Amino acid sequence: MRFDVVVIGGGLAGMVCAIGLAEQGKRCAVVSSGQSALYFSSGSLDLLAQLPDGTPVDAPLAALPELVRQAPRHPYSLIGAERWHRYLIRRPSCCSAVA
Repeated sequence: MRFDVVVIGGGLAGMVCAIGLAEQGKRCAVVSSGQSALYFSSGSLDLLAQLPDGTPVDAPLAALPELVRQAPRHPYSLIGAERWHRYLIRRPSCCSAVA
């Protein structure tokens, strides 16, 4: 069998990468050894529960400007609000919780 991409690691990052590539039409293989931490997770994903200063976040997209101010090198700051918005609107089940 031939693949466009081989993703090394079956943890959260590897699976998100593989799913994103598959959504773009790529044929992906995920190579993983052992049991990833996903087995023990609740199935939830913390998009942004609180800011670095401890302020709770109810609307992650609305909180991104403050996150950028407090932690400009945070991965979510680097990704930016526009990319997060594009990602979330493709996943309606996520949108109601983060709008």
